Amino acid sequence: MAAFCFNATAQDYPDKPIRLIVPYAAGGVTDVNSRIAARKMSELLGQPIVAENRGGADRNIGTVAIARAAPDGYTIGIVSNGPMATNKVLYPDLPYDPEQDFTPITLLYSVPNLVIANPSLGAGNIQELIGILKADPGKYSYGHGGVGTSQHIAGARFASMAGLQVRPIGYKGEAPAIADILGGHVPFGITTYTSIGPHLQNGSLRVLAITSGNRSPILPDTPALAEVGLDNFDVQSWFGLAGPAGHAGRGVAQTPRRCCGQPCFGGGRQGHRQYRGHPRHQLARGVRPIHQQ
Repeated sequence: MAAFCFNATAQDYPDKPIRLIVPYAAGGVTDVNSRIAARKMSELLGQPIVAENRGGADRNIGTVAIARAAPDGYTIGIVSNGPMATNKVLYPDLPYDPEQDFTPITLLYSVPNLVIANPSLGAGNIQELIGILKADPGKYSYGHGGVGTSQHIAGARFASMAGLQVRPIGYKGEAPAIADILGGHVPFGITTYTSIGPHLQNGSLRVLAITSGNRSPILPDTPALAEVGLDNFDVQSWFGLAGPAGHAGRGVAQTPRRCCGQPCFGGGRQGHRQYRGHPRHQLARGVRPIHQQ
């Protein structure tokens, strides 16, 4: 525990609970994985890490809360390619600066997205989905976890490359999007495996394709979009941990790297990468180096 000390006061860090801001709706993949990481970090640090969901405004509400928190080491948050990269292009008056207002700590994981459909649509594979959508241009919509997320980008790129006319519907997180797809209000969507695993097992949803450049070992029978005529298609999500600028939590900077290698967090899964030594500007532009690895 000597590594978790402040030099100026020689006081053990942490000596009180740590707040983890999650700028996503409860129940989605980011919320689930954030709580898994928080539980393991809490065990290693010996203090509770309390997750606080602050979804909405395309992750900007929660991300602003991270940026404006006191840099005392007791508020950290989940950041991703949406708030840290895409939103800078989408919003000319972004209420935070991805390059200046955060202290990067670690990359937790990166994951591909899935193209899923309600069985009532009648698409048994990705080619059949494309055929159904092309037969009625403009008739269908797809759901995703929010404007600017990698699910939104993956859906827009899929539609563009496949020559489809479909309407995107952005939700405040994956959980409400999946609920509408399950209910048949939206026929298909882009999401991640963690959010829909049980629904695939019971047949209430179908997974038709994966948005990474290669197949996933978790779903070896599911083709990558790059395999079905959409050459070089590769759109993934990355999620990291950051504090406000000047973040003082030295102990928490090392703890995620230790906990992410634990089996309970999926340390051996393909796609899991740690975020070591990136300067602050890399966090804002991190979507490029992560995808090139």
